[in-house]
Amino acid sequence: MQDSFTNHIRRGLRSVVDTRTQNSIIDLSQKIRDNQSCKIWSLTPDRNAYERMSYLLNKEEGGIKEEGGIDVDSITELMLTHSVSSLGKAPSVVIIHDICPLRKPYARQMESLDKVRSLEGKIINGYQSFNSVAIGKDSLHLLSCTPFSSKEEQPDKKDLAFEQITRVSQAFKETNAEVVLTHLLDREADDAEFFDKLEELSDRYVIRGRANRNSAVKGWDEHKQKPSLLKLIKKQLEHSFTQRYEKFMHQGKCFEQVLAQVEYERVWVGGNWRYAVKVQLITREGKALFKDPMLLITNIAVESEQMALHVYHLYLSRARIEGVFKFLKQYLGWEDFQVRQLVAIKHIILLCFFIGSYYYEHEPELTKNEFMVTLCQMAGGKGKVTRHFFLKGLQILAQLQLAQQFFQEQNLSQEQIKGLFDLLN
Repeated sequence: MQDSFTNHIRRGLRSVVDTRTQNSIIDLSQKIRDNQSCKIWSLTPDRNAYERMSYLLNKEEGGIKEEGGIDVDSITELMLTHSVSSLGKAPSVVIIHDICPLRKPYARQMESLDKVRSLEGKIINGYQSFNSVAIGKDSLHLLSCTPFSSKEEQPDKKDLAFEQITRVSQAFKETNAEVVLTHLLDREADDAEFFDKLEELSDRYVIRGRANRNSAVKGWDEHKQKPSLLKLIKKQLEHSFTQRYEKFMHQGKCFEQVLAQVEYERVWVGGNWRYAVKVQLITREGKALFKDPMLLITNIAVESEQMALHVYHLYLSRARIEGVFKFLKQYLGWEDFQVRQLVAIKHIILLCFFIGSYYYEHEPELTKNEFMVTLCQMAGGKGKVTRHFFLKGLQILAQLQLAQQFFQEQNLSQEQIKGLFDLLN
């Protein structure tokens, strides 16, 4: 698996001619994986190595490849090519797009610091990345990652999203012109330009609607004391039914005997006819599970209860990208970077995403390799063979290797080594 990982990174650097540069970035990738951190200073042996790696990461796009470092185009193309190849001739593919905040609350001197929300909802310093993943039969496929700061002059965040969505859509259709693509996006995409762009690509979409999205129907506004357009989330849609779920999972918590009150209707939204699906979940105690219903806007023809549920279940799978973000942050240190230049920051974010793509791509193989199973057991997996326990096992193995190397360098006797291990007790 080590050779396979090395080859994966090397393929992403195929346009970098200089072998020393390739090896430096491969070595950095292995250290990010083994130490579960993107802190370059901690991962390099001395100041010279740190300064060289910072130089490579900070190399501008379009520079001389012999002297350059991260090649964004090659890495993005490789992730897309591998994913499209893995999904083969699937008749339909679901693609999730989402922005991830990369929080740097204590940063002050990083270039073009953006503003993002903390887990508590406060505005703090940080950066953002627009990310795309595809849902396969047995695993997720990481497709593309574009880091950005709204403090940059170009490009506009919406244009950046359109460019990535278009690139992903075209990559799948180049392999299979008949493939049906369904894009899932959060509230930020509740915008007529997003609707039009996805329809221009001849793709399907399910987008979470904003609470302030207007309907085309007027009603009496008690606050304004005059007629005004009803919010779509408040409007009673034409068709309604209920669906019971014996178990419903939300943020790791299981709710039993949940009743879904579902409404759907063809509506005039964003200058065209589309479909709205609204779902309110009620607990067995009769309380709303969420303050507001979930409002979904789609170009999928929702003309039956079955299709309304299909659209709702499609959107629920969007939560899987949150698991990707958690994995990258927790096990690869996605937010740990300490470089200050914006180019270097973007490159380390993309490199980390690329490293993560390897483990998502190979996850189905974990249970088939006895050494991977052993690593997971060593990490306390108790029979579970997952990316989490595999990377944790790799970290333990890397620390053991460093310890053994130190023992050899210091020429320690077995008695001295035993004395060191006795300190554990």
